[in-house]
Amino acid sequence: MAHYCTWSDSTYQPGPGKPDHVINASFTGTAVYVYNLIANTVPSVSTETNLSFSIDGTCMGQHTHIPNPYQPKILYKVSVFSHTQLANQTHFIEIRASGSKASLILFDRIVYTYEASPASSHSTST
Repeated sequence: MAHYCTWSDSTYQPGPGKPDHVINASFTGTAVYVYNLIANTVPSVSTETNLSFSIDGTCMGQHTHIPNPYQPKILYKVSVFSHTQLANQTHFIEIRASGSKASLILFDRIVYTYEASPASSHSTST
């Protein structure tokens, strides 16, 4: 099942004048994880997935899924990207579907971790 039973979907269709499909988000933290639903077989729908991931403007990876009719129709909670060892600061992540093939995006959620700042010591005198 999708996180909180929700997801966002889009199908990128290649062709002249057709825009890339992009998801942008910002987070403050040291690691980021992206989860999608992945479709294998849905009647009348192209279910191949081809995504690229950038953090702070630098391409950090790709996820490609070729449909497999021998697996369940829909796969839930699939980790499609993760990156750790980030500086504990604000980052911008971009998820992009583009290229020469159609790409189904079933975005579920982004999870990130961060380092909490140490509690400041405060003393008072009377």
